[in-house]
Amino acid sequence: VYTYSEYAYHATPVWSPDSNFLRVSIPPQDPLGDASIPVKIYHIPTDGTPATLLTSVVVAPLDNVVLAPDTNHFAYKEQIGDPAENLFSLKFSDLSGASASEFTTGSLGFDTWAPDSSHFNFYNWNPRETFIGQVAVPGVIALDANPAMDFSWITSDRFVFIVQSGANYQLRIGTLS
Repeated sequence: VYTYSEYAYHATPVWSPDSNFLRVSIPPQDPLGDASIPVKIYHIPTDGTPATLLTSVVVAPLDNVVLAPDTNHFAYKEQIGDPAENLFSLKFSDLSGASASEFTTGSLGFDTWAPDSSHFNFYNWNPRETFIGQVAVPGVIALDANPAMDFSWITSDRFVFIVQSGANYQLRIGTLS
């Protein structure tokens, strides 16, 4: 996969909770080439049987899908409008073949899933703000300080992040409540 930079692409598989398989998403070889070439999601059993293609989906250029920890659904961005506007639709889909659902639109990016595979964090680019959402639930939670850096889930309802103010940094912990 071409990265258009000095680093090499490395796939990031997600292990199933029972460790019987893993799933991985592989973007097109040239993510800035033909925009109709989809990302492919594979199921790889650990018993030695061959991998199978589960689904494929067209995503925003230079992007990939992000598989949830439960390996049953995923998030992705779809470009909308003129590419120069950097507007995207944040979508969720599951691997059962159901239609994707749109969560929100804007100049945004998906960051990480919580361990419960329901909550997630995402960000707006301008101004840089981090939000927490829940699949199929309207509304978001805004962090108490932005821009947040190095956001990480500790549990399904607790998280940590870093905030910079001038030359000072703070490590903050938060909860969904």
